[in-house]
Amino acid sequence: MSDNKLKLWYNYMRIKRVLSGNNKSKRGVLV
Repeated sequence: MSDNKLKLWYNYMRIKRVLSGNNKSKRGVLV
């Protein structure tokens, strides 16, 4: 259960970082 939680957290942070990077590079395209 702990490992599963850690995987979900890692995936969440990775996706969040990618989305943040996309928002920075394409400002105004996606709100």
